[in-house]
Amino acid sequence: MARSDRLNPSLLNGKLALWLFLLASVFHPVMAEEIPPAGTYPWRAETTTKLHLRAGPGQHYASLGVFDPGALVIVDAPVPNSEWVKVSFREHERGPMEGYVHAGYLHFINQINPPAPEKKSGPLRDVFAAIWKVLKWILIGLLVVLVLTFKEELLELAAPALTFGGAGALLFWILFHNGSLGFVLGLVAGVLFGLRDFVDYGQAGGVIRWLMRAAYWLISLPFYILNWLQIFLAEPWRMFFKRNRLSEDSKNVVRPLLEGLKVILYIAATPLRLLNAIYFNILIHGVSEIYDFLLEVLAPSKKSEGRGDLGRWLLMLPWRILRYLVWDVLLTLLEGVIWTVIDVFLPAATLYHGTDLTAGQSIAGRREFDSGTFRASVDSWAGVGVYFAPRRTIADDYAQYRKLDDDNPVTIVCRVTPGRVINLALAPSYVYHATGGSGRHSLINRFAEENHYTTCEWWNGAYWEYCLFDWQNLYNQPWRIRPIYLYNHRTKMLQHIRGGMVHWLFKKL
Repeated sequence: MARSDRLNPSLLNGKLALWLFLLASVFHPVMAEEIPPAGTYPWRAETTTKLHLRAGPGQHYASLGVFDPGALVIVDAPVPNSEWVKVSFREHERGPMEGYVHAGYLHFINQINPPAPEKKSGPLRDVFAAIWKVLKWILIGLLVVLVLTFKEELLELAAPALTFGGAGALLFWILFHNGSLGFVLGLVAGVLFGLRDFVDYGQAGGVIRWLMRAAYWLISLPFYILNWLQIFLAEPWRMFFKRNRLSEDSKNVVRPLLEGLKVILYIAATPLRLLNAIYFNILIHGVSEIYDFLLEVLAPSKKSEGRGDLGRWLLMLPWRILRYLVWDVLLTLLEGVIWTVIDVFLPAATLYHGTDLTAGQSIAGRREFDSGTFRASVDSWAGVGVYFAPRRTIADDYAQYRKLDDDNPVTIVCRVTPGRVINLALAPSYVYHATGGSGRHSLINRFAEENHYTTCEWWNGAYWEYCLFDWQNLYNQPWRIRPIYLYNHRTKMLQHIRGGMVHWLFKKL
């Protein structure tokens, strides 16, 4: 097309342009934008031409002014059954103004604060909503019952809290002219001081521990299932090798074959091991230790840190906070993270050991010179070592129904790194037949040492159990057997370890 043939707007006839303008102003605009639906307002918009602001939704209403093209307005809402909308804006001289304009002469830019999508209703959602309403009132009722039940304890807390708060407010007002901060700090100190008498031993402390236990079992159930799944996937063929029935030649073929399959399953179960390690090493162990450390701050076990002496209790409070709630908590979380990484590469599982409270505190606590060390069992059935059950109920039964040294049976829940495991049903026959109450257990340990096995698993006729070989008590240290918490079967509570449990990696700190 030649340049002279192109359409030039400046050559349009003046009258034709005037008629087009009049037609556009009288008839409905052809290129008008679609009006956003109701329920999506407000919108930000701009005018596309000179436009009257009317006092009402129609041309017969008085004009309040004229917008220039490109003027910005807020579209607040549409007028029902109309193409007019209500707008608002801020005029420089007259301030905020509002009125009505025809939506066909607006360009809608964007929605302002779009509303959240409406939740779809359904039978299941309605059922959960009804259940929540009932539970809410039940929780409120329980709160009222707890307040009425422990009103005396709450009054005992109020007295030291207000006393310490008033003293703190006066002291901080004199020193720093900040009485409110002193009151808050004194209030906290007073509550901690009041809690020391009954949070661990009294009725309120028992209720707190019971609630913690109930919440723990509820939350941990999926992870105990995952832990069992991890143990199962390590050797899914375990159930087929309960008895020593294969010939020696067959076992010599089967053992290396199954060890190769273990490697494949080990790689496939890496995400599962990581999930279990995070939960047990960091979350559960961290929470149980913080609980022990908090109680050590409130009710110290050492006379040097304030046990039985109010003056020393107050004097050593900052030290106990730094020692237990800062230093020990940081070490606990740090070793939890370190062992989580290690457990990904060196398989570990959560296993259970039944014993009495005296032995359990000696093992898990840090008051003895050999704290954190499991003593190898010499009166054993599958070698000299430390025995664990893959199921909690087995350890619970052992702790409760066997004759132990005291009347406080406990179950120690541990993270265990077993190392290289041999199923005794696949061991040579002379090794398998050395098991049992009258067996030659040293022979089993010698076979394990010569063939570089560190743990055995065997079916004792009723259930599976593991023996971590250690006839010299050299390897049953916190880096190999890591206590998470103790459960006391007499009190039906998680057992508080005075001073906290021994650190897995930082045993000397």
